[in-house]
Amino acid sequence: MKDTALLVIDMQNGFLNERSPLYIDGAAATVPACAEMIAFRQRRGAYPV
Repeated sequence: MKDTALLVIDMQNGFLNERSPLYIDGAAATVPACAEMIAFRQRRGAYPV
């Protein structure tokens, strides 16, 4: 995994907030998977940029 990158693009609260014009139904369901993958990479020495 030394030569790999985890790229998380555009995780914004506006997509999760039902009162926001940016709201996307179902977007909140992606947050746990993203958080798990970020934590997985951090345990192996990689940090988000």
